[in-house]
Amino acid sequence: MLEASDQNAPIPITILSGFLGAGKTSLLNHILHGDHGLRVGVLVNDFGEINIDAELIAGVSGNSVSLSNGCVCCSIRDDLVESTLQLVQGPDRPEYLILETSGVADPVSVSLTFVESELKSLIDVDSILTVVDAENIRNLDNEYEELAEDQISMADIVILNKVDLTNQATLDELKSWVHKIVPNARIIETTHGRVPLELILGIGQFEPERVFRKMSFDIHVHAESGHDHHQ
Repeated sequence: MLEASDQNAPIPITILSGFLGAGKTSLLNHILHGDHGLRVGVLVNDFGEINIDAELIAGVSGNSVSLSNGCVCCSIRDDLVESTLQLVQGPDRPEYLILETSGVADPVSVSLTFVESELKSLIDVDSILTVVDAENIRNLDNEYEELAEDQISMADIVILNKVDLTNQATLDELKSWVHKIVPNARIIETTHGRVPLELILGIGQFEPERVFRKMSFDIHVHAESGHDHHQ
């Protein structure tokens, strides 16, 4: 449920993953323009790509853009921890955070940044959302398909975007594929990244244990691979 966080409580954060072109930016714009009444802080690699409406911009300072509705966008640049600290310790402390990861980012390592760093007492990971291009996700090269499966495997919610560009049979097949990768994830179908915010923010579905299990599995697989390579 979306509600303002206590000033002394950790700030909830939603981690947004998905390939370039899947629709993450459309979803972010939907959130920034949403009528939720929260001061939302958005961490992005390049806020120039979000195409924020000029009339919404209240001010620009360093690597952040303040909006008239109280939201703020901050560019991560090279240091996620430092950028997050700058945002949460600023004069206008956000009540909710959203991190847009790069198209090739691994949600496991990103979420561990908030679970194991100095941010642990300041930030509470709410959920991991993975946006999927329903039209093109199954047409990726093998290398990228594996990365897409990794992104989906850690999702609490999978957002199937661009469902208007495909047919029902393809959608049914896609949903079956997603549930084979991550059986317990909720799937939301949408177009243009428009999702009711109460379905994706403040849902409290992140499970650190899943992240640690995935990390341990990856280490084991890589170790086995290295062992086989030396045989």
